[in-house]
Amino acid sequence: MPASTDEMLRALRIMNEASHGVDVDPDAAKRAVEVGTVFLTELRAMDTHN
Repeated sequence: MPASTDEMLRALRIMNEASHGVDVDPDAAKRAVEVGTVFLTELRAMDTHN
């Protein structure tokens, strides 16, 4: 599992709320995107090592 998995799971809550029309804090939304980017980078790195 990528190191950012726990943080990604928390960010998913924010992303889910936003996708369902809930007003989310702009800073929380920005952080969720940042976490998602890190998570995807870590996943890609894991894929290249296999």
